[in-house]
Amino acid sequence: LSLAGAPTTTATITGGTSTFTVTFTVTSDSEPLEGATISINEQTLTTDIDGIATIELENGVYPYSVSASDYVTHEGSITVDGAAVDEGVSLV
Repeated sequence: LSLAGAPTTTATITGGTSTFTVTFTVTSDSEPLEGATISINEQTLTTDIDGIATIELENGVYPYSVSASDYVTHEGSITVDGAAVDEGVSLV
């Protein structure tokens, strides 16, 4: 029995993991805080002029910390569960 020249089929299966946008809004005295540093999921984000930073994450629970010069560091956690997450943080 020889299979030389027999047609072959190649299938590529891609993982079906979905990510969701997590948006941090960092303020101080109700004003946006530019340049705050957010550590989450082994990554570091920096807030923009509007005090906002975003990251794409899969479902799960993620501890984070938010820090900025002359402010007390804030620690918390978020849960991503099939939808985008908006997390407001006020530094003092």
